[in-house]
Amino acid sequence: MNGSLEPMQINSSSCVQNQKPSSLLIRKATTFCICGSKRSSSCDKNQPKSQCCCTSERYEGVLTVYDPSAHIRCDGCVTGRKPWKDQCFGQTSYCLAQSGVLCRKGTLYKYRDDGEVAGGTHPSPEQHYCGRELYLPEEDICCQGQRHAKNGNSHCCGGEAYNISDPKKKCCAGRLYNLTGQSGEKYYNCCGSLLQTVESVCCSSEFNEVLYSKKSGFGCCDHQYFNASLWSCCAGRLSPAKNQNKSINESKLLSINNLNESDLCTKMQIGTVDSVSLNSIVFRDVLEIHGRNATMTHLALPHILKTPDCCSFPKLTPGKIYFFDGKNVFADFIHDSVLQSLYFIFSKCYGP
Repeated sequence: MNGSLEPMQINSSSCVQNQKPSSLLIRKATTFCICGSKRSSSCDKNQPKSQCCCTSERYEGVLTVYDPSAHIRCDGCVTGRKPWKDQCFGQTSYCLAQSGVLCRKGTLYKYRDDGEVAGGTHPSPEQHYCGRELYLPEEDICCQGQRHAKNGNSHCCGGEAYNISDPKKKCCAGRLYNLTGQSGEKYYNCCGSLLQTVESVCCSSEFNEVLYSKKSGFGCCDHQYFNASLWSCCAGRLSPAKNQNKSINESKLLSINNLNESDLCTKMQIGTVDSVSLNSIVFRDVLEIHGRNATMTHLALPHILKTPDCCSFPKLTPGKIYFFDGKNVFADFIHDSVLQSLYFIFSKCYGP
């Protein structure tokens, strides 16, 4: 530029990123300084050329003299220039490469003290972290230390954010998939962090989910995929086959995350398994969930789920919490707590 100036408005709506450290107000200026959007060269002839002066618009009539190599002037305020700290935002000087600096909607946010020691942070009472970044809870969502702008019914999937109401998005154990095809999520299920299609089979127990290629004459017994001509399954246990049945007896623990919306959002129960017999399962502390209305109802008496074909039910552990309806028992393999599971159901069914 050969010493020329490129003044920029300090209230510019753009937040420059990844720019090499250089002033938004002064570039290679040794005899000029900027007052607002004006340029002045009215330096006293007796002053060194390395200094410049101007009349501040904010303090009209007051002559300010400063050395641009040692100071920076932001909206009439002169402060000491620190290494690479030569950007202006209103009266505040900062550097775009500073850790913990965030410019959002015309406001500059800083959450690091100048005297901060390495590894330490000193937030103000009004500021929040997402990892090592400042974030605004009203506008952002924090996913495993990664900040994202909220977009619709935003939820976290690992470190990514997605709209839970979008049928083209599927979150499987912290891994986000973009679905294809007209049927969207109706065509795909989760099997752990993997995506299951109609060409594959997911066999699941309380602690494992395993994806297999679909084969004729095979079935699931908990997380194992067995050859029905050699083995038979009952309540998650395999035993040598005694006779050749045309039908395959299977048992696997289903996931609420793979239920379609009509099944997930209608009435279902959640409770703790109290005891298991050949013909029934007793649940205590039962709540009835209405996902569509985002409500729960307390059921006073223990609930008994009839199991006329006990072999088709998976192995259940007394003292553990499960979801169930009139026919099946479900677990949540993706979320870490019952609260997260309920929040998932209400978000999926009721929306924001």
